[in-house]
Amino acid sequence: MNEIVLQQPTPPKIQPRILRNKLALEKYLADNKIVSQWPAVELQKDSFRIEGLPRGAYNPSIIFWRGVFVMTYRYHETTLKTKLGIAELDSNFKVVSNADLNFDEEDGLSLEDSRLFIWKGELWSSFVVSTWPNYPSSQVKIAKLYKPDRWRYSDKEQYWLPDRQTMEKNHLPIIYDDVFNIVYKSNQPQEGDYANLAQIVYSPQEKREMKTPALRWPFGEVRGGTVPVPYKGRLLSFFHSALWNEMPPVTHRYYVGAVLRKAVPPFNMLAISKRPILRGSEVGGDSGMFHFKPNVVIPYGAIEAGEGWILSVGQNDSACLMVKITEKDLNL
Repeated sequence: MNEIVLQQPTPPKIQPRILRNKLALEKYLADNKIVSQWPAVELQKDSFRIEGLPRGAYNPSIIFWRGVFVMTYRYHETTLKTKLGIAELDSNFKVVSNADLNFDEEDGLSLEDSRLFIWKGELWSSFVVSTWPNYPSSQVKIAKLYKPDRWRYSDKEQYWLPDRQTMEKNHLPIIYDDVFNIVYKSNQPQEGDYANLAQIVYSPQEKREMKTPALRWPFGEVRGGTVPVPYKGRLLSFFHSALWNEMPPVTHRYYVGAVLRKAVPPFNMLAISKRPILRGSEVGGDSGMFHFKPNVVIPYGAIEAGEGWILSVGQNDSACLMVKITEKDLNL
């Protein structure tokens, strides 16, 4: 495959009224010594950073597996392509072992955004294989992980979907009665009607679709999220979304919310956060990394901890955070 040289896009022309507001905002922030519109995630909730990983690692997924915490993450070496790493953590969330998680057949492609889950008593990873930064395309695959001497994989597959897309990501695994399902879309407009939303769940094993009404979230499209954990007889997961309504040059801001679903198929949405649990910030993470991206906060794993949860979060595409969440924080 011939690599495509990416050209820097020409910055869009800012309309006069937006430019006027932008300059007024910048003056206000400078006069008041404000460096961010929202504080770093560490100041929003009790959080701590995972040390001992490659510098700039991000988007961690964590799970408790056979007596240890296992965490996968995404990292860059010197290019825009990313690899997946896998680490074991002790009870204090200190890294005790760390290695690449290589999927040999995908050599030369970008491996992204693992989600760890348990299926039939085994540890599995759902991950994205991408051609980025060449012609953009991506597919979601799953693989079983095991550790005879080091972390390895088997049974890798690209599961059935009724209509494969050029760009696939943010599929959320849900296991029920040993059957593998995915939440494909959490609030899909039905026939272009944005007032009439649906959740779409696929069962690749049974080759069937389950569509149910979806709940509205005013902070952007509900995307991906953490593999659900049991909560009061239901399933709880955390998700991310984004709005593109900030002042240039960084016009996006990511948000994290929680959703409750029925614990049995078709996993109807029952409740969704009334306001964000976390908001992306201009500060936090490692701004010295070439892939630093402000205003980003994305959850990939959740584990029960005492009377709440610890959420594994990617911060500004450059750091791995563990965020402590209480029942009150769910905002349901």
